[in-house]
Amino acid sequence: MSAPWLPLLRRLGWRRLRQEPFRLALTVAGVALGVAVYLAIQLANTSAVRAFRNSLDAIAGKTHLHAAGGDAGIPEELFPKLRAAEGVEKAAPVVQQTAWLRRPGPGEERWTRGAPSQGRAALVLGVDLLGDAAFRGYRAEGALSLGEMLERMADPRGIFITRALARELGVGEGEWIEAEAARRLRFRVRGILQPAGLAEAMEGRVALLDIGVAQEAFERLGRLDRIDLILKDPSRLEEVKKRVEALLPPGVIAERPVRRGEDVEKMLASFRLNLTVLSVIALLVGSFLIFNAMSASVVRRRGEIARLRALGMTARQVALLFAAEAALIGLAGSVLGLGLGILLARGALRATTLTIRNLYAFLEAGRVDLDPLLLGAALAAGTGVALLSGLGPALAAARVAPAEGARELGAGGVGGAPNSRFIGRTLEGALLASAAAFALARLPAWGGVPLAGYLAAALAVAAVALASPALAAGGAALLRRLPGRALWLAAHGLGRNPGRNAVTIASLATAMAMLASLVIMVESFRRTVAVWTEQTLRADLYAAPASRFIKGSGASFAEEALDRVRGIQGVAAVDGFRSLRVPWRGEWISLSAGDFGVLAERGRLLFTEGDSAGIVRRARERGEALVTETFALRFGLKRGDSVRLPAPGGETALRVAGVYYDYTTEGGHIVVDREMLRRVWGDRRLTSMAVYLAPEADRARVSREMERALDPSMVLISNAGLRRRVLEVFDQTFAITYALEGVAVLVALLGVATALSSNVLERRREIGVLRSLGLTRRGVAGAVMGEAGLLGLLSALLGGAAGAALAAILIFVINKQSFGWTIRYGLPWAPLAGYLAVAAAAAFAAGAVPARAAARAPIAQAVREE
Repeated sequence: MSAPWLPLLRRLGWRRLRQEPFRLALTVAGVALGVAVYLAIQLANTSAVRAFRNSLDAIAGKTHLHAAGGDAGIPEELFPKLRAAEGVEKAAPVVQQTAWLRRPGPGEERWTRGAPSQGRAALVLGVDLLGDAAFRGYRAEGALSLGEMLERMADPRGIFITRALARELGVGEGEWIEAEAARRLRFRVRGILQPAGLAEAMEGRVALLDIGVAQEAFERLGRLDRIDLILKDPSRLEEVKKRVEALLPPGVIAERPVRRGEDVEKMLASFRLNLTVLSVIALLVGSFLIFNAMSASVVRRRGEIARLRALGMTARQVALLFAAEAALIGLAGSVLGLGLGILLARGALRATTLTIRNLYAFLEAGRVDLDPLLLGAALAAGTGVALLSGLGPALAAARVAPAEGARELGAGGVGGAPNSRFIGRTLEGALLASAAAFALARLPAWGGVPLAGYLAAALAVAAVALASPALAAGGAALLRRLPGRALWLAAHGLGRNPGRNAVTIASLATAMAMLASLVIMVESFRRTVAVWTEQTLRADLYAAPASRFIKGSGASFAEEALDRVRGIQGVAAVDGFRSLRVPWRGEWISLSAGDFGVLAERGRLLFTEGDSAGIVRRARERGEALVTETFALRFGLKRGDSVRLPAPGGETALRVAGVYYDYTTEGGHIVVDREMLRRVWGDRRLTSMAVYLAPEADRARVSREMERALDPSMVLISNAGLRRRVLEVFDQTFAITYALEGVAVLVALLGVATALSSNVLERRREIGVLRSLGLTRRGVAGAVMGEAGLLGLLSALLGGAAGAALAAILIFVINKQSFGWTIRYGLPWAPLAGYLAVAAAAAFAAGAVPARAAARAPIAQAVREE
């Protein structure tokens, strides 16, 4: 393209901006919203993962290798052996626990629901400061020397906290704080850590104890959580690792510190991918908006294009001119989207962090990292999508010949009426896309990622777009049969530009289909979880340490607490539950234990096959294990298979007695009888307890006596309270998905307003003539509003039907292959109809501004032009 086209682009672009500021602003806003959502999710995802990785790096310090034994810990007698191992330069014992910290309040009030509003979750490390200084740098305010820090930490109630924690808790040096983990304890703040190194982990939610104090406080006497090692020659890590492994007992493994981060990132992969796919929907809907805006521009400016062609501009130059205009609109929207995305990223990060904390691991992430690569990718994505969306209209403009200036574009083009052959072909395409989606949905995951499922979902969306022309033509034909000039005008408007209106329907229907599919999936999932809680959570009261409500906490309590609760009048049975992480097949898995006798008599697990009581009873008698559905899918297990787990006395073979549904964790559990856990693993700790009351028991009195019998750190929750807590976590998890789809629908509504504005502009003469023949302003406005309402109604019908099919792909393919959960598909008619009705009403409201413009069209000028 020659250089003179640039001034021409500037003149034409400036003229369009002056003539069509409203439509241009809507188009740019649509692109900006799409880019903003995409960027916000990407920034939130990367910031959360980076915060977790940076925290792990700060906690690990200079550690090259560490020995860990999961929640059961490792015997401290192992420490001198590893310190003396060949190739090891330094070794440091560590006790690590997550706990609730708060400023002491009056009395011994019990924290409820596990999350005190005035407290803060924090990572508490117990270290041997003298030896640990080589691993992690410590700097205290007041320029305290290492010796002075050692002296202060010798206080059996001394604790160091970060400046961030001190500020949040409202305490200073010398004041007291309370910690809740295995039990409630008070510590005196003996120093404030400067924000460097370890003190920067978890956004400063870190506290430091002497290792002996930590062992006593967290009931880890004689046990450590891990032993960190610095090697003499890091290049020989694998060689030293083998030597270290030879010294380790069963159930203890040696690994690099980064392995923990890799494991969590692996767990987060599906969650992050699903959010990314959802964020792209807004960009996709925005592409329809660009296509519509550019198509309308070509139709309105065909006379101008013909004159340019007559003056010597080639078809290629015309195409490049319109493609450049689309790219500039995309660039303008993308630049605005960058600013808006950065503003939205903080809220997205909060929602993402909350989900990670509820489902995966303890995490604090408050800072959004502005990655230049992500900013550039978002800018390129917005501009690229706009350019691709503008190629069709640009090619249509290039086909305008000098003599065609006064003639509309042909069938199936940018603005003309598509013929029956075109509609037939698009319907065939919709059927083919649907068939291909059905075939892809039956394929397995590839590398643990449901790629075929995502392709099936994309084809389902394509089917929606391809079905839109037939729906637009059918809607216009139906409207013509109804009496009234306003309805006739609305039908004429819908039928005059079915190509453009089909794109409008496609964009809104796509957004509505995604919204409907999410409503169906989330409501189906929620109902499944609600039924599961009603069936499986059958105890009357539950108790657990407060810090167990922090994901990843290893807090536990002595099983003697069960005896104290059993002695309370009105208690019929008590089931103690234990959950701990153990290594297996190179991964950390959850080994759990419960009283199978109580479970068989009073509980009810939902098994994939078989009777609950019978399976649990046989598992107890035969020393077999139960596995959750997600665990079975994760490792390819089924009923009757054998699992060999590491134990202090060597590997133990367990036969799988049954597979049951469970929605508490993504990775799942393997469950054994608690007597077997005591006998084989030597573990006598508990994670929580379930209390069953006698029919005549006074629940309030039993609760009060349990509070007196248990440590104040224990949280008591009723059956209804626990079920409510489960559903609260569920709702928090999916809140961000609704926000994403809400933006997609908003972008589509901008498309409705843009399309109607274009239709009104092209029909000025027609509207003016009808006004001169007696049609009132209200009639004109009603016709435009009716057209908007019909677009919304048709989009809602198509989107609802497509959403039902898309939800099946999400539930039975993408969710199943990503997370392993079984969801009972069900159509939530009331919320689904409500959401679609609101979206259709919003489309109707989007016609208000174009309707007002149509009603104000000058009659005299229109009659003169006619």
